[in-house]
Amino acid sequence: MVSMSERKKKVDRLTFLGTLAGGLAHEIKNPLSTISINLQLMHEDWQDAEGPREKRTLKRIATLSKEIDRLEGIVNDFLTYARGFSLEKTAENINSVLVDLTTFLDPEAQRRSIEVRTFLDPNAPLVQIDTKYIRLALMNIIQNAFQAFDDDDDGAARQVLVGTRGFKESVEITVTDTASGIPPEHRERIFQVYFSTKRSGTGLGLATVKRIIEEHDGTISFTSEEGKGTSFTVHLPAAGGGKREGE
Repeated sequence: MVSMSERKKKVDRLTFLGTLAGGLAHEIKNPLSTISINLQLMHEDWQDAEGPREKRTLKRIATLSKEIDRLEGIVNDFLTYARGFSLEKTAENINSVLVDLTTFLDPEAQRRSIEVRTFLDPNAPLVQIDTKYIRLALMNIIQNAFQAFDDDDDGAARQVLVGTRGFKESVEITVTDTASGIPPEHRERIFQVYFSTKRSGTGLGLATVKRIIEEHDGTISFTSEEGKGTSFTVHLPAAGGGKREGE
């Protein structure tokens, strides 16, 4: 059993690390922004390049700009994970959050030739959430499902199924893809910080998702079968006695 004093020490340590991380990220982002601006100016100076030497230089500038964007993404993901969350919870209909999110992601799904299907329980109780953070977590899970098809070219159905199911004291959210599944050797490390199977991944996405869900007193798990796909399951506690919208 963890004592109150030990718990307080852990919270204080995490707060200190979050503050330290914020300061470090600030010191990194400032020079990155300066480099990015100068690269944009250089790109403008060289955009009418015609000779082979000038074209090579323009290509190198574009490569550097892309790397700066990637580094800024890593810093932002690190900040989101490292600093503590200040949650502002309200009772919300999770179905409405998912409808809004899948509508927002529809252009990306169409671009990837993925069919998104929703199965939402109309009787699911309200959940006490900070919509901004839960939306961020669910977006990450759904986009991971999209990206699972990146290396699939076998002509199989490209579907992502998003569902909810209401219980008396919780709501279950599932995101299932029909991609090739997660290799067994990777499954134990999926939620580890800095573990990623993507070339451009920071390894902080699912670690941040897990932290957001746990900050809401929820749980996240997954099952995966090679050749058939992966399903992520999130459970969030129901708001005040499992009330439905309008009650």
